[in-house]
Amino acid sequence: MLCHDLPLLSAIAAASLRPIDDFDAQGLGNLAWSFATLEVSNLPLMTVACVVEPLRVAEYSPQGLSNTVWALATLLLEDLPLLHAIASASIHKNHEFGAQELATSAWAFAKLYFFDNPLMQAFSAPALEILSSLMPQNLSNLAWAFAALQYIDLPLLEAIA
Repeated sequence: MLCHDLPLLSAIAAASLRPIDDFDAQGLGNLAWSFATLEVSNLPLMTVACVVEPLRVAEYSPQGLSNTVWALATLLLEDLPLLHAIASASIHKNHEFGAQELATSAWAFAKLYFFDNPLMQAFSAPALEILSSLMPQNLSNLAWAFAALQYIDLPLLEAIA
């Protein structure tokens, strides 16, 4: 059960707006993730975060990239500059992604209908390498994401099957 203390969440969002430039990459990612986890979209906060985050996305860990794109997808926020920045950083760090980051990121991009051929290729290669360590949920998320975006990677889809 989600606990919504809206006055508290509003206060956190308002207090975060003033020093948002002082947040590090992990802090921004955690802030977006926490609001998305509670299914609370504070548009002023998320708008400011979407302006600041593309500048810092290259610093994000694979988990930070995955958490941030998951937050955007969960809140259905289609911020294209931020999505492009996350996609680019994900391509460069694709072999650092673990099973959870790969599956969650692919799912999130698919939920936002953000198709990027190099990004899907970047998710496919490491997924094939670690396929045996993927949990059933990760496998289904990957298969669904590839199908939803109509990206046919036969070796990956056959391996999942």
